[in-house]
Amino acid sequence: MGTIIFYAMLNIFKVFDFSIDMKHSDYSSLIFTLIVPVCFFNLFQQLTAIIMKNSWISYILEKVGYMSLVIMYTHIAIRELIVKQFWGENYSIVVYIVSVIGLSWMITKLINSNVITRYLFMGRK
Repeated sequence: MGTIIFYAMLNIFKVFDFSIDMKHSDYSSLIFTLIVPVCFFNLFQQLTAIIMKNSWISYILEKVGYMSLVIMYTHIAIRELIVKQFWGENYSIVVYIVSVIGLSWMITKLINSNVITRYLFMGRK
């Protein structure tokens, strides 16, 4: 984590200019191109270890993962039809996330309450 912050500060203060453009295969520094992904891999590995230790975070992420298909297909409709109607155009990201997850949770419960809808929308008997 400290390594990422250190290299980010060096880049902010223009000690060196590090950029990766994978579309055009433009790597400004081979060493940093190798170090940065390894540091981020290490960071994500540590974050997942912390999440796995906390059972309530793991439980919430498990439930959101279970609803991910419903969230993916309904989040735009929920934003356009419900969030913008109640909060207008100037809603916060927290309101958006909570409302989309909450309403998607209710839709998932509704779908799972019937055998036919559960088979059609979730692929389960």
